[in-house]
Amino acid sequence: TLIDFRGIESGIENTNYFVTPSEGEFVLTLFEILKPQELPFYLNFMAHLANHGIPCPRPIANLQNQYLGELKNKPASLVSRLEGTSVLKPSAMHCAKVGKLLANMHLAGKSYPLFMDNPRGPAWRKQAAAKVWEFLSGDESELLQNELDYQDQLDLSALPRGVVHADLFRDN
Repeated sequence: TLIDFRGIESGIENTNYFVTPSEGEFVLTLFEILKPQELPFYLNFMAHLANHGIPCPRPIANLQNQYLGELKNKPASLVSRLEGTSVLKPSAMHCAKVGKLLANMHLAGKSYPLFMDNPRGPAWRKQAAAKVWEFLSGDESELLQNELDYQDQLDLSALPRGVVHADLFRDN
């Protein structure tokens, strides 16, 4: 039985709600940009991390034992709600705790069996650059083009690979 729900204003890509049914407190996310075929990677990774002791939202499976559903014709998921609030002025102690947690998260992620190419890799960078060219001065355009050319020549094949949390905000 639904007791309460309210919108979360701080999201930038998704529509999120705090929902309180009779069984606890959760976060409902309607995915606005990512496609349904992309989401199992992320949701299963969250479950993997939670199962390895990382204090992150745990996806809640539906009656078909799936983490991903649909609501209002949008992909949707329900995850556990973590306690706490945003730290607007983090101290060195807060930063140390986040660093330790990220290190533990990356170690736990080493055993995650799925792989996904970086969605913010070279192809994305070129698409993003194309969207901003018209707003740049001549010097800025040249600087951006030089950086793209430089990155195109890099051989990144020898670098280690793994899942990382590349979307860290003060509220997560």
